[in-house]
Amino acid sequence: MSTAYRLRAAGTVLSAVMLATLSVPAGAAHASAPGTAPITVPVPKSVEGRWKFTGPGGTPATTPDDSARGRHMSLHNGVVVDPPAGWVDGAVVLDGVDDYGTTPLPVDTSSSFTFAVWAKAPSTPSGPVTLLSLPGAHGEALSLRYEPGADPATDPGRWRASVADRDDSAASPVTVTHGGFYSVTEWTHLAVVHDSATRQLFLYVNGGLEDRSHGGEPDRSWTGNAGVFPATQPLQLGRGRTAPQGWGAHWSGVVSDLWAFQGALSDAQVSMLAVGQPGLPTTMP
Repeated sequence: MSTAYRLRAAGTVLSAVMLATLSVPAGAAHASAPGTAPITVPVPKSVEGRWKFTGPGGTPATTPDDSARGRHMSLHNGVVVDPPAGWVDGAVVLDGVDDYGTTPLPVDTSSSFTFAVWAKAPSTPSGPVTLLSLPGAHGEALSLRYEPGADPATDPGRWRASVADRDDSAASPVTVTHGGFYSVTEWTHLAVVHDSATRQLFLYVNGGLEDRSHGGEPDRSWTGNAGVFPATQPLQLGRGRTAPQGWGAHWSGVVSDLWAFQGALSDAQVSMLAVGQPGLPTTMP
């Protein structure tokens, strides 16, 4: 597939094949002054990790990284690798009590990055739970979590992605919200994209963005002015920071086909991963 670039401004998403340079209209993001040369837009993208959860091995238990990076994931406190339970290729099952996985930090969060994953809970959680976290010494550069609605019978809850621009427990994170899905108990594809050039953050659910209201709460799954500090700690699967040096909000459920990319994936690339095709090669979509 050809390398692509993407501009997102005022909620509009534009995709095209990248040429040598990109001319940005006046008033758009990163526009050049009238009469100046076009802006060159570098678009580095690479697969930095893929965990298909097809088998464990070693002590402590690990599950392999299918990418060339070799960042195998350590599984803690009894995480179960259950390939038949997966939506794509394989799966891990976390108990929501103390299970979690860790892997060496796969991306530089101060640059553009993308994470994509499938998840399903056995029942609606009673409170907020964290599916994915990229921590620093005190806070979280990225957190992907689920929060239940007031009435699970009528409100599916919200997926939220948050980033922070400094490693400080008192930092005010920037958060985007998505409520456009049927139920957390059904397989759901989630993708978080951060574009460092435009400082924009996007949360895709089942391949789509959202800008509407659910149950009276406004949901917008993209925003600007979202800086991200460089995470320094291992990626955490299934738990998040609940205090400067504490962990909690454990995820209970099944996780399948986790990807990490350096670079901001396009809408088309996210949509391809959201198809959920078994046997997809570990290359850029």
